[in-house]
Amino acid sequence: MMLAEGSLPREHVKAFDLTYSWNVYDALDGLLQGKRPVTLLDQILKNERLQFPTGSLRMRFTTNHDKNAYDAPAVLKFGTDGLRLATVLVNTLPGVPMIYTGEEVGNDRKLSLFEKTGVDWTRPRDMGDLWKFLIGIRRSHLALSRGDMLRVPSSPEGDIFSFFRAAGTDKVLVVLNFSAEPRTASLAVPMDRIFPRQGSVRMKEVSTGKAIVLQPGQPQEMSLEARGYRIFTVEPPNKK
Repeated sequence: MMLAEGSLPREHVKAFDLTYSWNVYDALDGLLQGKRPVTLLDQILKNERLQFPTGSLRMRFTTNHDKNAYDAPAVLKFGTDGLRLATVLVNTLPGVPMIYTGEEVGNDRKLSLFEKTGVDWTRPRDMGDLWKFLIGIRRSHLALSRGDMLRVPSSPEGDIFSFFRAAGTDKVLVVLNFSAEPRTASLAVPMDRIFPRQGSVRMKEVSTGKAIVLQPGQPQEMSLEARGYRIFTVEPPNKK
């Protein structure tokens, strides 16, 4: 694998498989502070599809060597809840997620650019548990590592970002609340595009095991805590 220390389309044409997704990273602060609507992500991803060669892989991240040192550690920049939401986003968008040194423990120190700094393993491992959970889902579901992305119209449209990832029959629904307040999300799932010639579809929330049933022509509503998220997978047809 060839990773470019860059972010331009021409780098994929020249030699590289993977480039840094500064476009998504640079949007995170404004999204989490409520200064920008989530539709900004739609425009970013649309521009990416138009500008980059087909099959280009973008590396999604919440921090890196430069940003940690020059700006702030991600847990301080985004806050704990904001970092958790951003971590879910970079693991579920099309692309390849990157975990930076110390993210397993929510590192809150600026690390030296040129000297080795060890990870403080005495810190809480909550972020590490989240990374294990998300990596496990990616390994289990080809939709997240290789699948197409289809946006789901959602309201409140400035706060709720929801989408399907699909690879054949493997389909995953992701719902994210970028607001600092709880929200009741209403999703208009395009059933004819995602589940053609199917009636109702039962999906399971990965963390809790709770089920929802998607019905053609009916909005799907769910409550999300401040900066909360839900990830759903399709249950087998014979599952009760």
